[in-house]
Amino acid sequence: MNKVIVVLLALCLFCSCRDMAPTHASIIMASQDMKEIPKGTVDTLTIDTKASEIWWKGTKMFGVKSHSGIIQIKSGFIEVKDEKLLGGSFYVDMNTIEVTDIPAHDPIPKRGLENHLKDRDFFDVKRHPEAHLRITSVKPFTEQNLEFTGQLTIRGITNDVQFTGEF
Repeated sequence: MNKVIVVLLALCLFCSCRDMAPTHASIIMASQDMKEIPKGTVDTLTIDTKASEIWWKGTKMFGVKSHSGIIQIKSGFIEVKDEKLLGGSFYVDMNTIEVTDIPAHDPIPKRGLENHLKDRDFFDVKRHPEAHLRITSVKPFTEQNLEFTGQLTIRGITNDVQFTGEF
């Protein structure tokens, strides 16, 4: 698979973990008991898959045309210590990929692109129904952004990825 596609999906899979109104970035909601966590303790927060989705954008060769949509998180968690994000792991249900920039009243092109993305020549979701992102390190990037490093697995192929986002 083309490395550009892997990088694009990595950017698509990045999401923001905060309890605010949606922005252009994707949002993942972490659910937890509202209990106080002792300082110095690593807490694992489970992703609320019902309240979470990933917004993706993919471009054709040379970035001439693009499409966008959503895809659902199957399961995942983030690890937090002293209110700082340490890492996490996300499984994405590739069967849920949906194109949102083609109107629903134009179902043939919309369904055609969705089928193409699921087909063997693209993500091959029959043989590879999940994608996986494992965040291995998180560092400050700017005052409001973090730099994430991790491993992204799509179609059984794992690549190192790096991207920025908010927490």
